[in-house]
Amino acid sequence: MIKKYEGELGIFEYDDADFEIKKLVNTYYACYIGKETDGSKIKIPKGIKVCHHMFAGCENLETPPVIPKGVENCRCMFARCENLITTPKIPDGVKNCEHMFNGCYNLKTAPDIPEGVKNCSGMFWNCYGLETAPE
Repeated sequence: MIKKYEGELGIFEYDDADFEIKKLVNTYYACYIGKETDGSKIKIPKGIKVCHHMFAGCENLETPPVIPKGVENCRCMFARCENLITTPKIPDGVKNCEHMFNGCYNLKTAPDIPEGVKNCSGMFWNCYGLETAPE
């Protein structure tokens, strides 16, 4: 069922078969609950600004979805996606990529990081397969 969200994550509509709004300590996040491994088939809701922890722990995800314009926070977005083999393009406007790919063991290359990103702390922590790093 399509639901509407208005709050700290942005203003957007989402399919509750694919995403669930959860609370982590004192903040909310949109958690992907679908089973798709091909990220090109996953549609991140347009209008969302905060994608922190969205795919964290999705062990079956192999390729990432497109991150829509307007997203500002990608903290821990793909953390512990152990089978992720490629990264998404990070759109201009993203400011936080802290621990974005932490624990993505199978990544070989890193994405370009837009100039506006202010925090990349631990972005590739435990990415043992990384062969090239961004500048």
